[in-house]
Amino acid sequence: MKTTAYTLILLPLILIGVRFFTNIRTDDFLRTEQQYIVKYDFYISGENTQYDIDTFLPINTIRQEIEVLPDLNSDHEGFILFEGENKKVNWSGTVSNFDSLRHTFKFTGKRISYNLLDEYNPDSSANIRPEYYRYIEATELIQSEHPKIQILSDALVQQTPGTIETIQTIYDYVYAIPPSSSSELTSALTALENFEGSCNGKSRLMTALLRAQNIPTRMVGGIILEPSRKKTSHAWVEVYLGGMWVPFDALNGYFAELPSNYMEIYKGDAFLITRNSDIGFDYFYDISSQRTNHYPNYAIIDLWGLIDSNQIPAKPLQLLLLLPIGALIVAICENVVGMKTYGVFLPALIAFALAEMGLLTGIIFFSMVIILISLINYPLERWGLLQTPKVVVMLTAVVIYCLATMSFFIHTGWTTPASALLFPIIILTITAERFARKIEEESVGEALNIYIQTLLVTLGCYLVLTSPFIQNFIISFPELLITLGGYSILLGKWIGLRLTEYGRFNDLKDEVQYV
Repeated sequence: MKTTAYTLILLPLILIGVRFFTNIRTDDFLRTEQQYIVKYDFYISGENTQYDIDTFLPINTIRQEIEVLPDLNSDHEGFILFEGENKKVNWSGTVSNFDSLRHTFKFTGKRISYNLLDEYNPDSSANIRPEYYRYIEATELIQSEHPKIQILSDALVQQTPGTIETIQTIYDYVYAIPPSSSSELTSALTALENFEGSCNGKSRLMTALLRAQNIPTRMVGGIILEPSRKKTSHAWVEVYLGGMWVPFDALNGYFAELPSNYMEIYKGDAFLITRNSDIGFDYFYDISSQRTNHYPNYAIIDLWGLIDSNQIPAKPLQLLLLLPIGALIVAICENVVGMKTYGVFLPALIAFALAEMGLLTGIIFFSMVIILISLINYPLERWGLLQTPKVVVMLTAVVIYCLATMSFFIHTGWTTPASALLFPIIILTITAERFARKIEEESVGEALNIYIQTLLVTLGCYLVLTSPFIQNFIISFPELLITLGGYSILLGKWIGLRLTEYGRFNDLKDEVQYV
């Protein structure tokens, strides 16, 4: 038995080592980001016509790394210049018929998220440092001093107790404005009057409403990276809070966060490309992805290749692969620690649901279900209902609760309504039934005791299974699942005391010695 277990543990680890050391990019082993190769492709035409083209270039920040790559297909390197916080490249010369310009670089980004607390307050209008004055002033397209902007801004925030609540209220208002697919330039006032806006219109409106409250806010321009050939750029907002510029995207729903594929190119309300108008001109952004955690050599199955070719969706595959890890955590907690849970896979499933909904929101939602079942059990017990009909009544109440909660989410915007549906689909029907049966078989107190232990184990699963490194590692090296099987076999022969039993048996040992 032990020989089988050790074989299951060692052979996959040897294969993982071979795949790692035979891969070209072994220096990126600990990286979980996805990289992109971005090519600026500009095409100009004319008859002995002078051209002058400027465009912003991305720079290194806390959330992105930029590496300029040589391009053998382009003879025009351009002239690099800096304007304040921004970097530009300028191409100028004469085009006799047709010419192309290219700038190529590699982007590595990471997701960034801020947990806003009340201490992250901007300076009051009386204490704003001179270098931030421009971030509270009105401009031609950000009309923060216009009466319509001022009246709306004051009306939105009159009941808010603090700065964070002010930002949340204004963000919620702008996010609720219907998006527009128009590529035309939209000012803050136009977005307000039309009650619709693209990324630039919504960002200007949010900036104007915050500046009307003397909160330093600025526009940021960039590109949402995905493997494609595209022309569209993107705009979002940064708010100065507690010495930091915190990002917000009121079009795509990112509050104090940005995903890893948002490439920042310039700060401020500007045009990404400026040029003289008397030339023929076209452009594209040619974007291709390049994984840092892709190890295809000697792979039994190349899961990243299947994901990148859209043959397998990433999220369900990730859930499937991580379930055995979650189950092993539960087994360790039960066999070694001595905790009790509702099933083996259930804590892992609850952990995934918490990750989808949000940790605090999910725990509250989950706990309310347990409280609801506990309250309903009392009259059902007095009425003497049989067990199966009683469980049906409880599950029906849980479904009604889910619908009511979903309606609450829709009206408050606390989280996405779809998040409320994840629970009844995956765990609520299982958890509610097991909780109800435990009440029937033992008592409410014992059922609640197991619930608390299940929740503690779930939090452990949550911390492990939401790790980006573990998520990417298991997709890169699915052989690890065989190793988990070996560890599980060894765990199945565990004959030592559970950690929770040491106190009980120590008391017994003292009694034996006393006798």
